[in-house]
Amino acid sequence: MSTITSRLTKKQKKKLCSLFSNANLSLLFKASVHGYNTSAFHQKCNNQGPTVIVAYNKSGYVFGAFTSKNYAQTGQNVVDDKAFLFSFNDEEMKEGTLRVLSGDPQYAFTDTGPNFDSLVFLYNNEATIHSNPGTYQFDPQKMHGNDLQLTELEVFRVE
Repeated sequence: MSTITSRLTKKQKKKLCSLFSNANLSLLFKASVHGYNTSAFHQKCNNQGPTVIVAYNKSGYVFGAFTSKNYAQTGQNVVDDKAFLFSFNDEEMKEGTLRVLSGDPQYAFTDTGPNFDSLVFLYNNEATIHSNPGTYQFDPQKMHGNDLQLTELEVFRVE
């Protein structure tokens, strides 16, 4: 049985782990292996506790979302005061990591999918995101370089 490995470089992983007080990351889901769809996402990621979605695009952005709550497919909006979106660009490492909190204390994400309102991952069950700053306020250029096509999407349990 082959091991599935993350696309994160050592430098990217270090930068990502620094957002979680250097927690350990365990790879749960890799879209290029498991499929770019919410059904496969939920099969691998439901009831795993704190998770971080890591998306990659051709523009060099590594961005995503963290939640400390479970995905459970209840169809409900989830309250999570620890949830946030993040982004960094390897080509511009002098730039710090962008970290954005929800502007609505009653809404972090919808657990029917990797849907953080302002960023919807695996949009239409494809290798794309839907970006619409609102609940999470960010500049799309700084979040993902206005590049909505994913080259990969991974989900890690944060331990």
